[in-house]
Amino acid sequence: MRFSQYVFLLLLNFNTFSLAQAQKHFYDIFMGEEIVGSMTVEKKIINDLEIYTMESRLKINLFKEIENNFIIKTHYKNGRLSHSFFENYMNQSLKERTEVVSKNGKLHISKEKNQWTIPEVPFSVIRAYFEKPEKHQEIFSERLGEFLPCKKIAPSAYSLKVSMMKESKFYYDGNQCIKVEGKFGPAAFIFQKRR
Repeated sequence: MRFSQYVFLLLLNFNTFSLAQAQKHFYDIFMGEEIVGSMTVEKKIINDLEIYTMESRLKINLFKEIENNFIIKTHYKNGRLSHSFFENYMNQSLKERTEVVSKNGKLHISKEKNQWTIPEVPFSVIRAYFEKPEKHQEIFSERLGEFLPCKKIAPSAYSLKVSMMKESKFYYDGNQCIKVEGKFGPAAFIFQKRR
């Protein structure tokens, strides 16, 4: 390879790298003292596009063995949600799916057989893993397709309430989410960020 070709490839790789930034965090999922799963969240910035992904794998044994996997992919363009989808698999079968698509200045939501529209979304659950929701009293749930009340409960902790029996608490170190406590009816899980 000639020196000029080498320099060109080096500059091309540097330029591509400078346009894209990525953060990736890994969490262990605890039920009591036992690790029952793992979760990965990632944020990529490419020019004016933010791409968030979350993948979770959970295996618990209540009355029978349950394997629960879910995926969220969310795109923000110019700081506003432009597309997302959520899929939840229970024992390898699709249990629920929600998709959000931006059309004509509104967000169109499809969840199972239901469809509705909402105005723009500046902040959703997946973003809460990368920054505190300190300026938001509501956070959009990619899973439910609706806004949930958000409340500051400590200097570095926020509560996200789905219902009386379902609540998540996000804990931060700086702007990084280090722990999420999720209460879903009688079950309680802790998502602990690996150091």
